[in-house]
Amino acid sequence: MSNKNSNYPTNAKPNATPAEIGELVGIMDNMRKLPAVSKREPEKVEERLNHYFQHCTDNGIKPSVEGMSLCLGVSRQSLWEWENDTGSKSGQLVARAKELINSLLTTWTMNGKINAVYTIWLQKNNSGYSDTKTLEIKPQTEPHHISLEQQIEESGLVWDEQLEEYVPADR
Repeated sequence: MSNKNSNYPTNAKPNATPAEIGELVGIMDNMRKLPAVSKREPEKVEERLNHYFQHCTDNGIKPSVEGMSLCLGVSRQSLWEWENDTGSKSGQLVARAKELINSLLTTWTMNGKINAVYTIWLQKNNSGYSDTKTLEIKPQTEPHHISLEQQIEESGLVWDEQLEEYVPADR
């Protein structure tokens, strides 16, 4: 856990100083001011993605899908739509960039640099991960037929003459 004093991550106090927060806001705001790129211009998409990752490298910022969408000037939903357009060169570029981000998340988590719970959440939201269980239903190989009389006997029921029905034997 990121908070050594509590099992509740929300109890952790932020460790970013106001100066660090201000610096990051300024950096992100500069990305926000960039003109949006069009899916129809894959060369510009590739150039902007390269700019984004270089920007993260130069400024010591962990890349994210949200940051990538900010830098491209489009929504996360648009990125998802681009990525799912199999014939789109821009979609292929976005998919590869998201694979890079996911690879970095996995590596940082395995090295204890990012909380695993947060990584799982990000992977479910951005990389299609999910928690699943597989239930295999197999038909019974031999049908188990039991007569009505056997069922009554095994359940401990007896015939009640007054009620004219089966009742538990211990009644």
